[in-house]
Amino acid sequence: MPVEGTFAFVTYEERVPAPALWWVIGLGMVASISIAVLAYVDLWVGLLFSLFAVAAVVVGLLSYTLRITVADGVLTVGRNRLEGEYVGEVAALRGPDADRILGPGADQRNFLATRPYLRDVVRIDLADPADPHPSWLVGTRRPDELAAAVRRMGEGD
Repeated sequence: MPVEGTFAFVTYEERVPAPALWWVIGLGMVASISIAVLAYVDLWVGLLFSLFAVAAVVVGLLSYTLRITVADGVLTVGRNRLEGEYVGEVAALRGPDADRILGPGADQRNFLATRPYLRDVVRIDLADPADPHPSWLVGTRRPDELAAAVRRMGEGD
């Protein structure tokens, strides 16, 4: 049976999960709390608590993954979408430039899709006067590639 539907033409895709150190810290915290709980409650209650705690850490860290996609003229960051017609100037910012745009004195109206472990940012100015956000700031590990894909998207290619 043939598959019917539309398929997106993806020009950029990035998935930014939590760093491995966060997993080690989270699961280490669960282990230490579980040992303390097991010392005071029945074994089955302690094991049940431990399973729920591990599940909570895993779900929390997996849900913190940032997904960035440029497909069919639309930038999707997490659950948020930006159509190409609203894209203005695009700039890839690294190091001190990224710190300046995110740090003290930053425009608080900007839409932020960043993570604390991402140092680089792509600034996308919006060409929509009705939008309350003057620009989007998207954290990424590949700022040049994302900026190029968003520029092409804004040009209608």
